[in-house]
Amino acid sequence: MTYTVSITSQGQMTIPADIRLALGLQKASKAIARVDGGKMVVEPVPDVLDLYGAFKTKKRLSWKKTRAMLDEAWARGEI
Repeated sequence: MTYTVSITSQGQMTIPADIRLALGLQKASKAIARVDGGKMVVEPVPDVLDLYGAFKTKKRLSWKKTRAMLDEAWARGEI
């Protein structure tokens, strides 16, 4: 699949639907973008919330709070 996409003045571009489907990207999902060999590579971010129940903890957090904490850690590059 090869597509020509437009980049807006704010640096945004739309990922074509066929590519989103092939990568399993949903409308509200996140992706990793990096430069590799002079090319931009886009990969889906695995949803760590799929691991719910895999680890035991004494402290209970809401899904919303857990998601926010994970997104913040991701933005800081800790994950």
